[in-house]
Amino acid sequence: MPAHARRQYAHQQPSLTAKKLRLLEIRSGAPTMKGQRTGTFATREKMREAEQALALAAEASYVRMVRDWQAAAPKKVGATVTPGRA
Repeated sequence: MPAHARRQYAHQQPSLTAKKLRLLEIRSGAPTMKGQRTGTFATREKMREAEQALALAAEASYVRMVRDWQAAAPKKVGATVTPGRA
């Protein structure tokens, strides 16, 4: 699989991406998964795990964004006064 196909996107829905990739594999001649655990429970279990990992990654991304935003904010003078008007 090419590198761009394996790239993780910031806020994707993992179950939809996995479904699309698997459909492409089957259409291109990959063998089906007969005899393997692919039923509803196995699928939902994988979806829960993937979406929990996505939520944790999104939270970490948000925390980094807020930290960077706060670090770049201009420093206030006095008790939240507009500089030059105090």
